[in-house]
This record gives sequence, structure tokens and C-alpha cells, in this order.
Amino acid sequence: MHKKKLFKLKEFMHFICGDEDPLAHYREMAFRPLAVSCLTALSLPLLINLYHMQWVVVAVMIAMMTILATAAIRLETAPQTPRRSFLLIVPLLVLGMYVSVPANGMALLFWTYPFLLTSFLLVRVRSAFVACIVFLCCSSVIAYQNFELLDVVRYLITASLTLSFTCVILFVFGSINLNDHYLAYHDGLTGTFNRRKMDEDLQAVSSNRASENAVIAILDIDNFKRCNDEYGHEFGDDILKRFASYLTFRMPSDCSFYRMGGEEFLLVSQNPDAHYLFSFIKSIQPEITERLSSGPYIFSFSAGVATLADARLDKNSEPHKAWLRDADRALYSVKANGKNNVALYQCKMP
Repeated sequence: MHKKKLFKLKEFMHFICGDEDPLAHYREMAFRPLAVSCLTALSLPLLINLYHMQWVVVAVMIAMMTILATAAIRLETAPQTPRRSFLLIVPLLVLGMYVSVPANGMALLFWTYPFLLTSFLLVRVRSAFVACIVFLCCSSVIAYQNFELLDVVRYLITASLTLSFTCVILFVFGSINLNDHYLAYHDGLTGTFNRRKMDEDLQAVSSNRASENAVIAILDIDNFKRCNDEYGHEFGDDILKRFASYLTFRMPSDCSFYRMGGEEFLLVSQNPDAHYLFSFIKSIQPEITERLSSGPYIFSFSAGVATLADARLDKNSEPHKAWLRDADRALYSVKANGKNNVALYQCKMP
């Protein structure tokens, strides 16, 4: 139990300090509604400060509202705008507090709480956490200069609890999101990318002109149905897992690996030389046969290689579908000629 709790603590610290950002997917979606809410909330205080002719505070609030409005408008054309806007809003908010707290009292410190909550939706977790700590330090100094020590302690405790609860809630939400994302795009048995991820990636690659020379290979384990029938499904599952593990370990760094379904897998390479992927697969066949063969069972696999450039010549099909079909034809030619080999797609193949 202690080890499990310690592991969760490490995960939480990695969530706060690490480079991964599990909330990135939601940030663009949340920014505009958040900006509109902030602009609406700031409107009434702006009018009050205008009425009392507190011009420095008015200038700070107008600057903050302008930054938020500009960021919301430019969000699609400039995705980095929220981060830059946040970096400008933090010192402005501190300046506004420094000027207005002596005149307006403790109530101005209440702006701390929405700031702590919303900052994590504007920038990545690590940046938001650092900014919140800096803001808490600055606002505490301002409070110490103007209020009783007991009031400052109360403010620090409530603000720190708000920050802590926000981090914990976002950590739980981020963990669920990462887990759901993993399950959605990974095969449950082998841990490789699944068919859904493969379809999305192939469409993205085939629609990108910069990937004109990308190459795929369909890998099919030979006689796998007979393997399941003779040795059982548990043995077959173990073969699939070991095969996927070996390919994941040995494949070139520019490759992505997917399980298409059953005993079929797919390699996608960004290397423009189709013979590079062909040679790699050819070179590992003897070694993987030796590693995965067991007793009377002799492991082997066949592969068909195809280029995106050839698939684009087919004007009657979508490029990614034609690409898969070409690789499948190359694989079929191997199967028809004894299996346990690799073939590169040629236009004359049936």
C-alpha cells in the first residue's frame, strides 16, 4: 500500500513538473468561453473604478481586457496567444492589486481565487503552477503591507488550499484523460497502436505532400490459424505479444507500428527509400524465426511493402486506401509463392 501511494505521489509531481500536458487538448476549447466570462466579470469593476476615477486601476483593467479579447480573436491563427497573454496578465494583475488594495481593502484579494482556478486552462500545468506560486508570493507581500498578520495568514491558507485542490482535481482529470486516450489508440493485447490510430495516421500522412515518399509494410504471421488450432489460443496470444515486442524494440526510429487485427501488423516509415524498409524486414526474418520458434512450432512471417507515391497514381481511390491495397497485393504475392519472404509492390501485381 505504501509503495502504491508513493508511486501516485511521483505521478502527481510529474504531472506538476513534467513536460507532458494532458490538458492540452481542452485548452483551445476552453479559452474562448473563459475569456468571455472574464470580460463579463471585469466589466462591472471597470465601471465602478471609472466612477471613482481610479485611473491607474482603470488602465490596468482595460489592458487586461484588451489582451483577453485579442487572444480570443486570434486563437485559431496564433495558437501560442493564450500563453503570451497569460505572461502579460500576471504582472498586470499584481500591479492592479498593488495600486488598489490600499484604497479598496481586503476584497481585492478575492481576485486571487479565480486566477488560481483559470490559469491552468490558459497555459501548460508547469507554467501555471510556477505563475500561481509567484502570484501568491507577490499578493502576500501586498497583503502583509496593508493588513493584520492574522488576515494575511488566513488569505495564504485559503489560497494555498485552492491551489492544492485545483492541482489534485486536474491531476485526476488528466490521468483519466491519458488513460482513455491510451485505451482508444492502443491494442489491448500487444500494446502497439491499434487499427483506429492506424487509419487516422495513414490519412494524415497521405494528405501531407511532405510525406510523398513514405513507405508502409504489412506483416502477416504465417499459418497463424493452424498455430492456434494446434497449440491453443494462449500460445497464439503469446506469439503475437512476443512478435510485437521484438518489432517495437528493433524497428528503425522513424517507424510507427500498428496491429491491424488478428495476426496482421503494419509498419509506417518516413524514410523515402522503400528498399530501406524492405531490407530491414528481410534482415530480421531469420533472427525472429529463431527467437519465436518453439519445439515443433516454426515461426515465420510474410510482408508486403508499398510506397505512397505509387498509391497516389491511382486516381480512383483515396490515397491511404490505395496504399494499403498495394501493400496487401505485395503480401499476397509472397503468400502465393511459399510465404516467409518480403515483396515490394510492383504495378504489374494482380
